[in-house]
Amino acid sequence: MRSLLLKSICAIAGVLLVLLSLSFRSMNHSAATEAKADTAAYNILLKQISRSRDSIFQVYNKADDQTQCVKNTEAYLIETYYKKLIPFWLGTKWEFYGETQIPGDSSIACGHFVVTTLKQLGCKLENSHEMATNYSAYMVNSLCDTSYKVYKGEELLQLIKSQPDDIWVVGLKNHSALIVKYQGQIRFVHSSYFAPTMVVDEPIEESMTFWGSNIYVSGHLFKDNCLTEKWIKDEVVKYTKKY
Repeated sequence: MRSLLLKSICAIAGVLLVLLSLSFRSMNHSAATEAKADTAAYNILLKQISRSRDSIFQVYNKADDQTQCVKNTEAYLIETYYKKLIPFWLGTKWEFYGETQIPGDSSIACGHFVVTTLKQLGCKLENSHEMATNYSAYMVNSLCDTSYKVYKGEELLQLIKSQPDDIWVVGLKNHSALIVKYQGQIRFVHSSYFAPTMVVDEPIEESMTFWGSNIYVSGHLFKDNCLTEKWIKDEVVKYTKKY
């Protein structure tokens, strides 16, 4: 009787192990399929952005009023960068030397996050690896016509509140990030070395990283900045070692 009971238990355990194994494989397959689908969707987005740039350039090249074309493009770049491209990167792991080119794959450091996403938006950046890894103030002054240096987070926050919606690049004491003012809301978007150590989009008021610095060098990327016109014309942004 006992022998029969043991055999039955072993048989049931065997069936359960097989079911668990199949379930685990199914979950892994589902996760892998989802990752491939995300990568495919991301590549489709990048191709759409490239085609849009070509179309915008044609309009710009023929326009009597190129200023209006640039203004329209500013709005396009803010919307596309923040609402379409960056969401793919959320949750990508942070590591100090990370420099993946694929959202969700491997890891990415703070400077590489800013530089890589701008490049994939279609900005041509000279010495992009150095821009991502050297002083963040150099990055800001290369990307922005005008930069602001302040020593308190509240000063920068008040400045951004007074400006129209845009995306700002900011260099902190030991960090690089984006500050997004979108529909009046201000967000801090970065590859965070604080938990959960990943790319996050967080309210700026709640960001330990933002408030933990004692220096901020920042500038707006698209509104009234030459980066927009350089993007339209597919021109290279020169790397400038200016602090």
